[in-house]
Amino acid sequence: FYLNADELNKVKVMNNAHQIMDNGTDLLSSAGTDWGNGTLVLPFPNDSTKFYVFTICIYCNNGAIANNAYYHIVDMSLNNGLGKIISKNNLFIQNVHQKIAAVKHSDGKKWWVILHEKNTNRFAKIIVDTQVGTPVYQQIGSTLNTPQHEQGNLVFSISGQKLLLLSFGGYFHTFDFNRCTGSITNFKDLLAGNTFNSPSDYVRAFSCTFSKNEQFIYYEIDLHSKVIQIDRNHTLFPYTTLFRSRKSVV
Repeated sequence: FYLNADELNKVKVMNNAHQIMDNGTDLLSSAGTDWGNGTLVLPFPNDSTKFYVFTICIYCNNGAIANNAYYHIVDMSLNNGLGKIISKNNLFIQNVHQKIAAVKHSDGKKWWVILHEKNTNRFAKIIVDTQVGTPVYQQIGSTLNTPQHEQGNLVFSISGQKLLLLSFGGYFHTFDFNRCTGSITNFKDLLAGNTFNSPSDYVRAFSCTFSKNEQFIYYEIDLHSKVIQIDRNHTLFPYTTLFRSRKSVV
């Protein structure tokens, strides 16, 4: 199945026949905007037929800024494998930016789901197994308190030991993450001490990711016009611009 965002505040769940899944309409979300990575799908631990769908709704309730996050449950064992939404629009946290990331717990079964609270420097950490747990908050890094900070991305490296927070207004923060305890440590501001050719090389950044070996960070700016590569092995993080490149990278 997959998600289809054709409205500002709603998302649909589509089955593998490219039809709307049973009960798959009106999931609260801002996925139809370019604000950030506000949707996430995770398999249930120990149940291959069920999935969580997480969404974040920035503009909900007739245009009011809600900043609420919801979860929905898909059961693919129903309707001859076409699936059904068996629970939806379950509010599990409020006052968060449209950034959500997940990584496996060190036990290999549960998930850590990470969000960032609005207008603070607090991360929300949630354990997800057969239920969505209660958020635990940790203060670290900078305060995200402007409309531009809604936009951006929150991603883990492949190992799950590094966390990258990117905001449209020019925040590039990396952290270490402990998959056993959920502790977030070793905050680094990648822009500190760096000289860019132009503010446009960082203030309009949206999506980002780590390279497989975690040495490089890649992010795109100006709605896919170019990709920037940052080398984390150097103190001042030298960067390279890759203009719509198809070059193989590490």
